[in-house]
Amino acid sequence: MVCLGCCHAGVINTLRHLTRTTGESRVLAVIGGLHLLHASPERLERTAEALKEYTVPYLWLGHCSGDEAVGFLKRKLGPSVQTGYAGLKVGF
Repeated sequence: MVCLGCCHAGVINTLRHLTRTTGESRVLAVIGGLHLLHASPERLERTAEALKEYTVPYLWLGHCSGDEAVGFLKRKLGPSVQTGYAGLKVGF
């Protein structure tokens, strides 16, 4: 599970760094802000394609992801993408 604040470094950069550092390629969940509020359509597309490669089963996206980006990622990645919020409780 990867918990993000406001991921200024980019979620894909962060996931690549974590998987390279830990040697673990599986990511159960990404929780937090993806900082895509003002992302271009091209960046959103690249982010969606890269997230597909990780096959993350749970993505709870925070406010700085932006409503448009969350909607876009939901359309591209399906029901694994959900809107996160303060006080969110998840269980595995």
